[in-house]
Order: sequence, then C-alpha cells, then structure tokens
Amino acid sequence: DLSDVYTHVPEGETRSIGEKMMPFFRDYYAIDGKYYYLNWAVCSYGIVYNTALISDDEIPVTTDELTALADELCVGGQKAFIFSGKEDYWNQMFYTWWAQYEGVENFNSFFEGKVNGEYSAEIFGQQGRLEAYEVCEDLLLYTNERIFENSASNEFMQAQNTFLEGDTAAMMVNGAWLENESYDYFEGEIPIETDIMRTPVVSGIRDLCTTIADDAELAALIHAIDRGEPSLSGTGYEVNQADYDRVANARKLLYYAGETHNAVVPTTGANPDLAKEFLKFLYSDKGIDAYLSASSCSILPVDVDYLSKPFVNQNYSRLMKTSIEQVLTSELFTIDRRDNLLEDGHIITACKNQSLEFCLGAPNPLDRMTGKEMFDSTYNYYNENNQMMWITLLMQKGIQP
Repeated sequence: DLSDVYTHVPEGETRSIGEKMMPFFRDYYAIDGKYYYLNWAVCSYGIVYNTALISDDEIPVTTDELTALADELCVGGQKAFIFSGKEDYWNQMFYTWWAQYEGVENFNSFFEGKVNGEYSAEIFGQQGRLEAYEVCEDLLLYTNERIFENSASNEFMQAQNTFLEGDTAAMMVNGAWLENESYDYFEGEIPIETDIMRTPVVSGIRDLCTTIADDAELAALIHAIDRGEPSLSGTGYEVNQADYDRVANARKLLYYAGETHNAVVPTTGANPDLAKEFLKFLYSDKGIDAYLSASSCSILPVDVDYLSKPFVNQNYSRLMKTSIEQVLTSELFTIDRRDNLLEDGHIITACKNQSLEFCLGAPNPLDRMTGKEMFDSTYNYYNENNQMMWITLLMQKGIQP
C-alpha cells in the first residue's frame, strides 16, 4: 500500500505528492481509496516528423490533410511513413482516432463490452472503431504506396535509425525517447531535427456534425481552437456550439500508453520502508530535478512548469519539449485493463496475431487485411454462431449471459 507515499509532504514543500500529481494519474491509480502503484515515466506518443521535410505551416490538423501531405511527400525514393511491422506503435494512433470520433465515454464502453450499459456483442460494431481502421488503412496499406517498402519486415531499431538518417521517410509514429535510443548508434549526433505533431482530428467526425460542410471548414475550426478562439464563427468556418465542443474535445485528446510504467513495493521485499522513502524523494522538487537530468525525455506526472526549468531549456531537444507541452496541455485517456471485459482495441483475432501495421503494410497479399476486413473479422467472430464466442467470453469472466 503506497497511500502514505501519496499523502507525504516532501520537506520544505506545502503540497503532498498526491496533491502535486496531475488529476488524471491520481484518479487512475486510486483503487478503493488506496494506492498501490506510482508512475515513474510520462511521455507522449504520436507522429514524429523530419522538420526539414515538413514545415510548421504544413502540419496537418485533419486526417484528410494528413493523407494529402503523405502523397506530397512520396517523391523519388522517399516515402511518407516508416515503421516496424514487429511492433504495435500504431495502436496509439488507432485508439486516438477512435476516441476522437466516439468520445472517451463511448471508447471506454467498448472495453467494458457494453452498449447503453448492457453487455452486448454489438459493441464490436462501434463506428469510431471502423473510422480509425480506415484512416490507418489510407496511410499504411501496402498497395497505397505511402510506406517505406520494407517496413513490415523491419526490426524496430532498424526502422527508427533509418528514419533518423533522413532520406527514406518523413514520418514515424514514435515518442520523445527515440533520439535517446538512437544516440549511441549515431555517435551522439542525430542527423536530423525531429518534432512531434498533435494528432490530427479524424475527418470522419464531420459525419457527427450538422454545421461542418467539408474538411476545409473542419480544418479552419481546428486552427481556431488551437489559437484558443471560442467564437462559433471565424475565417473559413461557422458552426454551432455542439459541433465546436465535439471537435474541441477531440483535438485535445492524447492517448497515454504508459499505464504499465509503474513502481510498486513488494511487501516481501528486503526493505519496503526504504523503497517508499526513495519514492518520496523521487516526487520531491529535488527528486524531480534529478529525474529530469537523468531522463532527458520523460517527466513525472506532477503539476510542475517543466518547460521553464533551465535544464529542460538547455538540454532537451525540440521533440522532447513539444512532447512535454502536449502532455501538459492535453486531455489524457487510456484503457483501464484492470477490470474491463476486453483488453485490446482491435482484438488479436482481427490481425492474425500480428501488429496493426503489419496487417496493413505486408507486401504479401495473403498476410494483408484492409481496415474493413479487420473490423468485420472481430465483429463476426463474436456475433456468428448465435454469439457463441461472445457468450464464452462472458462466462470466462464470470458474467451470466
């Protein structure tokens, strides 16, 4: 039980560790009023890009704009994207576009297996899930020719280092840590400058809006939202409050994939009390500064003005600073895998036990699936044969069908 760590007030400070913590994390880790985990690293995933190939004014704000940019970037031997088919980094994009379309509440309902509060195999027909699959298909399907040809067979570090060499692909879904991971490979000199874009809003969200005519108007609204403008009309857009709010909520979402970055203290350990003292120090102001100097890309989930700290300003790269800014200014969401009926968003049956990016980017047609095929495969798996597999799943979880 780490509750006493959360209530601890570090020496010379006025707030407890729990009070310093970002509300999302404090709420996420609470279990029946107690705490058994403490996060040790927060960083953002997203589309990392080569700043020499994509300028600030070219950053897409909708997925249709992202697809158009990808086409523009495919010149000569260069492609828009590179990835490793042996890792599932694109899950983070898939989840974000899905939650943008459905809203976080409906997104979470999927993992509970519930439609309108009741267990139902129809949850696999959730439209936002299909929208996310189809965006990923547009960008990654092998036959669309927007990906580096060998991506599906790449080892992860091979793909990452190839991206950082700068002449193969303009974008890679990754995180702020990629420069640190490749530092030794490049002998301390990363060849390109990178940054991470805020995830574009799924263009299909227009189908849920009554006052947004096309993608151009959606993009104009997003630019206004990014500027902090609350007006319902402006250059290139005129919308009602409901559509403004829907798009604004979608724009600020950031999927947090570090829910497994937890420190725990085993009661059978050699010195549990000493371990707790270390965690108390880690979350003190002095400990946070020490952590930053050792990490150089991650932060702890506390309410601190990280970007004004001298060490961050002097030593963190543009990519790392943008990652921190996104964490601090976004609405974080994640999958609570502790009690949910479903543990994964596209379910392993959808992708033939392979990553999402492999199933889309595989050169061999026998290995490849479209977004609609992945969507249908899971829906059919749980709904065919009088929902036999759905009933089996419920019973395995101790739920009476």
